[in-house]
Order: sequence, then C-alpha cells, then structure tokens
Amino acid sequence: MVFTVLTLNLWFDLKLQEARTRALLEVIRSLAPSVCCFQEVVPQVARQLKEALPEWQCSDSSLDSATVQPYGVMAFVQPGISAEFELHPLPTAMSRSLLLVKVPGLTVGTVHLESLANPRMREEQLRQCAGILAPCSNAMLVGDFNFDSERNFKAPHEPLENDALSLLQDFTDLWPTLRPGEPGKTFDSRLNPYIGEYEKMRYDRVMVKLEAWTTEQIRLVGDEPLNHLVKLTPMEEDWLLRPPTPKRPQPGCRKSIDFELDATSTTEETSCSLGRLFLSDHFGLLTTLQPKADSKTLRSSGLHPCGLSGAAMLSSLQT
Repeated sequence: MVFTVLTLNLWFDLKLQEARTRALLEVIRSLAPSVCCFQEVVPQVARQLKEALPEWQCSDSSLDSATVQPYGVMAFVQPGISAEFELHPLPTAMSRSLLLVKVPGLTVGTVHLESLANPRMREEQLRQCAGILAPCSNAMLVGDFNFDSERNFKAPHEPLENDALSLLQDFTDLWPTLRPGEPGKTFDSRLNPYIGEYEKMRYDRVMVKLEAWTTEQIRLVGDEPLNHLVKLTPMEEDWLLRPPTPKRPQPGCRKSIDFELDATSTTEETSCSLGRLFLSDHFGLLTTLQPKADSKTLRSSGLHPCGLSGAAMLSSLQT
C-alpha cells in the first residue's frame, strides 16, 4: 500500500488554460495521486476540475469556488479516502492561505507563499504555518514557497531566505534528502517555454515531519511536453505562439488580478515555445509514502495526533 501526494502551481495565466487543465486531468488519471494539492487555482479552472472529478473530494464544494477568488489553493482527495479540509487565512496582500487536508494518519498542508520581494511576509506566513502544524506528528507542508534553496532572487545572497525553513521545526526538506546532488528546479526557463526571462529556481517544496510513514520517492511532474495527452483545437495551436508570461500579482491585489498576457517576449523564448504544451510555468512534485509496518499511530483504533482514525487510513489505502 502506498500514499502519494501531488503538488503543483497551476499558473493563473490564460495561455492555453483549458488545454493545460485537460492535460492535468490526464496526468491525474494516470498517476492517481491520493491527494492533489494545487496553488494559483482560478475559479474557471476549479470548475473544470470539479466537473471532471465528481467522485473526488474537493476542498471547495461551493458553486462559485469562493475559496479561490480571485485565485487560491485547492485540494482533491481520491475516492475511498476519508478527508477533512481546513482553510487558514494568512497575513497577505495576495490572497494567500494555508489549506489543510486531514486524512487518517496524516495532515497535508498546502500553501502558496507571498510572491515577489516580500521575504518578511513569507517568513511570517511560514511561522504561522509552523504553529498550525505543530500539534501534528505526521504532517507535510507542500506548495510554492517562492524562494530557492541555494540563492536569493537578487543579491545579496546572505542571509539566505531559505534559512526561514528553520521555523518548521522537525520538518525535513524532502528533495535533497531523497535526491542529494540533484538540482530539482521546479521553475526552469531553459526547459519551460512559459517563462520569459532566464530563471532557474527550486521554488516548490515538500517538507515532511513523519513518525508513522516512510518516504519512498519524490520526483518532478510536468517537466516534459505533454502534447500527446490532449488534442488541441486550431485556436489552441495558435496560442502556442503567443507570449507566455503575464504580470505577476502586485501587493494589494486582494480583489482582482490582471490576467492579460504580456505583449512582448524574447525571440529565443518564443522560438522554444513552438509546439510545446506544459502543465504550468512550474513543474510539480509527486511524493510517495509508505506506512511503517510497526506504526502504532496507523494501526491504533484510536485517534492520530491530528484527530482522525488510523485504522480508517489502513482500510482506505488497502490495495
């Protein structure tokens, strides 16, 4: 029995949005993650996902997708796994919050930390996430952290913003733990045609604090073109030639976001965009967990540290 968690920033841009969502649905059907954690979800994409996955539990069951207005975090849980959701507001000027997915034996938090030159805001958001997850002995925090593990976005590179991860006491950054020496860049302009300027960053993270689980694997998802998964309309084929990167949300944009495409792009970027469909401007991460055979938490008929039945988890994950 295994438990898998997929995290991906879906990219709010209009560029091939519907086609990218169709491709994402094919990826979900192929990988069959236990939990999907998405960031930068806009209402129209939320509706498309919910309509296509009616048997999956969704963190937002409202008709108007109120929790992702104008955009936000959203989670889906595979049929057969009991789940509860909690949305915790965070200090933000960009509609950011922490979403908890509580399944038996595990709490998965997903977050999209503040964008742009806001390291102090990101640090405070991490501090609040740490406090919320502190009571859980089996927890994950996944999502777009908006800082790299080796350098800051701009000099100086000391102090390194990545040091803020120390606020997540007892959590481990899973990528370097399982894949030491591999860069694991999830935002890479050399591979992804949706990024207009040179940038290679490991923005997306999987942080784990686990007593009852063993981490088996972590890998990139969506780091290769996915044209073979969906048939594009003539209009979508035309969109492959359009400039990719929109203006990022600016501080203070609580109510609305400018989704217009930028009017210009570099010749090199436009050239590498030709004919290539990706899920997002980010790559995702898929984590595989295995319950420990001797785990009292998961085998107990009582409650696990975050309040759900461990026996129910073993039952729901039985293959």
